[in-house]
Amino acid sequence: MTLQFAIDACDAQFHNTCTYGQKAEWLSALDGRVQAFLDTCSGVHTPFAPYSGDTPGATELLVGAPYEEMYLSYLEGKIHYHNAEIGRFNNANAMFQSIFARWQDAVVRGTSAGQKMFV
Repeated sequence: MTLQFAIDACDAQFHNTCTYGQKAEWLSALDGRVQAFLDTCSGVHTPFAPYSGDTPGATELLVGAPYEEMYLSYLEGKIHYHNAEIGRFNNANAMFQSIFARWQDAVVRGTSAGQKMFV
């Protein structure tokens, strides 16, 4: 999933006033967390270049199928939190945490989907 696709898909689902740059930075924070986890698991440090509003939309996010849906749940939660819609934030965050935990488990167990994360 690309940065642009994640942001566009989120915008299509949820009316919001958050800027492209804000959403890119939120996704950057998440991918920074993903990269830190991968570094810990592999024992190899891989530099991560943070995303901003100037990052090309074609930039591939770090987590692929079948776990890439985590990006949409994460953005949804951030938008709801930004709008002080705490009930909606809690629902989106629960979905994100569930997908993120399944991805972490796949990486640690070395399943085929998790192994793709080390490419």
